[in-house]
Amino acid sequence: MELPEGARAPDDARMYLSWDRTKRRWYVRVDRKGRKIAVREKYGTPAFDDAYDAAVSGLGGQPRLTGLPPR
Repeated sequence: MELPEGARAPDDARMYLSWDRTKRRWYVRVDRKGRKIAVREKYGTPAFDDAYDAAVSGLGGQPRLTGLPPR
């Protein structure tokens, strides 16, 4: 199923992932006022998942899901 641009899959609960409406791309931001890194891969692909994990690690965060306590 193809999602509309900027829409997340219903089962996607990743933290730090946001959609930039003006630049029309996904980005990762760990701190509210910190840096953000664009994820240029196509959403829903393994390359997107790898780029997301690399961006979170590069910003000093831990990949985790919303609603779950950190490990």
